Amino acid sequence: LIDPNLLHNPPALSNYRDELRLVMLRIPEDDLEAQMDTLRQFKQAQHLRIAVADIVGVLPLTKVSDHLTALAEAIIIEVMNLSWQQVTQRFGIPSSLAGSEDKNFSVIAYGKMGGMELGYSSDLDLVFVHGCQLNDVTNGSKVISVAQFYAKLAQRMMHIFNTRMSNGLL
Repeated sequence: LIDPNLLHNPPALSNYRDELRLVMLRIPEDDLEAQMDTLRQFKQAQHLRIAVADIVGVLPLTKVSDHLTALAEAIIIEVMNLSWQQVTQRFGIPSSLAGSEDKNFSVIAYGKMGGMELGYSSDLDLVFVHGCQLNDVTNGSKVISVAQFYAKLAQRMMHIFNTRMSNGLL
């Protein structure tokens, strides 16, 4: 609120992901609680920036929902990456993905996010989809089927999103 330049100039839609990535790089990889707190603080700070731009008329209503959607997308991508890191540390990766950067996993948004119509208090309607062969297994020290692996990945993501912390839900 002190720096009007920051609050009256929301970031470009493509910058939310980069800003969040820079913030998350400062948090130790093994500190899930700090990561979850940082995600919530980032969301709240960006919501404030968007709301101020909305109130002072810098952003028209149609652009507000675009910014809220871009912010949600950046957070979903970061949560997916955090969850992937945690699940792969425990179980390895699906054998068919060895040597690949591809996760063979997608998060599909529908409802208000899918239509880029998010509001400040909108929930996210998400579907998780993987493309690995069902007979595939992981290559870690604890081998599980890919169906279990991707179920655990989705569960980890939901845990990060839905855990109530001192600064709220993600």
